This record gives sequence, C-alpha cells and structure tokens, in this order.
Amino acid sequence: MLSACAFAEAPETINPPVMTPTGSSSSASQVEEALTNTPTAISQDEPSEVEDAEQTQSIATAELGLGVVAYQIVPTESTARFELDEDLRSALTTWHQGSRITVVGITDQLFGDFTLDFSNLTASQFNEMRIDAHTLKTDDFWRTRAVQNEILETETYPFVTFSPSQTEGLAESITVGESVTFNILGDLTIRDISLPQTLTVSATLQADMAIIANVNTAVNREDYNLIIPGVPHVDNVEEEVELYIDFVARQAQE
Repeated sequence: MLSACAFAEAPETINPPVMTPTGSSSSASQVEEALTNTPTAISQDEPSEVEDAEQTQSIATAELGLGVVAYQIVPTESTARFELDEDLRSALTTWHQGSRITVVGITDQLFGDFTLDFSNLTASQFNEMRIDAHTLKTDDFWRTRAVQNEILETETYPFVTFSPSQTEGLAESITVGESVTFNILGDLTIRDISLPQTLTVSATLQADMAIIANVNTAVNREDYNLIIPGVPHVDNVEEEVELYIDFVARQAQE
C-alpha cells in the first residue's frame, strides 16, 4: 500500500484529535481493592517487596465477579499502521536495484468497541474495527497522496474495516498484569473487497481495567487489487503488506 518514494516533500504530521479518556468505574475499583487485599503467602523468611508485588498481581479476573464490561478503543492512545519493503533504483547503481527501504503508513484514527465477559472470556463479543484510511500518513507527501488517492481511493472508500466472526485460543480467564494471545477471525475490507482474515492478538489487562493490545496480520496486495503507481526510482515493491494495530481500550462511558 505505498509507493512514489522518489519525490521529496516535507512530511505531514499526524495531529491527533483531543479526546478525554473515560474515567475509572466500579469495575476498576473492584480490581484495585482485590489486588490490595489479596493475601500473600506466609513463610519463615519475610518476603521482599518484589515477591509481594508478584503475589498480589497473580489474581484471575474470574475470581473477582466482574461480569460483562464494555470497552472502547481510545484513538489518542492507539495507532494503526502498514509496512512493506520496496527496492529503489539509483544513479549510483546505474539505475539498477539499489537500497531497500521499509515504507510505513500510520494513523491514530482507529475506532472500535467490544465487551469482555470476565466470568468466561470465551463468551466475549468483539465488534467491527475501523481505520480512517484518509488519515494514513507516510514520511513523504507524494507517497501519502498516492496511498490515499490512487491505491486506497479514500474519497470513495474512507475506511478499512475488520468485522470479527469468532475467536480462537481465547482462555476462559485472564490474570491481571499478564498477557494472553489469541486469534480473531473475520472479514477484512479494503476498498470494496472483503476477504477472510485472521488477526493475532496479544492483550494485557491492567490494574485500572484498561486493555493494552498488539494486533498483527499480513495481506497480499494482489488479493485486494492494490496496484502501485509506477515510479522511475522504484524498482520493486514487496507483495506482502504487514498490518499492525497497537491500541489502548478503556471502559465505555455509561
């Protein structure tokens, strides 16, 4: 999803909108209280502060009776980006293949929500996730224009979306402070093409009930008919495009 790297222009800067994260709820208070009051193991030797902290953190959410909690992704604390490699031609190599660079397009305009059932995480509900493709920025003005106007056609198709259908490998409970890894299956839509796709997710529940997650997948440009405009200084563009989403989700306001 990118090209036209031969042109030099001042890069544009993402100016994220001002958003106020949602405040702590009673669920967060329950977790903090449970962590504070969790008894530590008694031994003849007095445990260190580090050992106390480890014992305090090892509490599964299924034991807290939290039930179902609604979450929203916070754009100001999240990013979505694509990466792929391209080979440049250079006069120094008599216009044959020169250096390889990794092109990155990034935005903080990421939206989505989900509900977690802490009594049984496998019953959780993940809803549509949307990326505002019109706000994707690269390090080059002309490349950004090519991505937005020619490759993704963002005036007609402003969003890249993922619609989940099921999860794989999601445990029944999660321990505060520890990461869990699972897959979300669904349909990824780029422009007017929707295809089955699997997202790999690594998520951590924080003591304040926030969810920090890293999501990744990869697509082939040909599958989505993503045609890169020809540019004299670009010799080759990689077929595989890597997609990464790093987000923070907080409890939705009631």
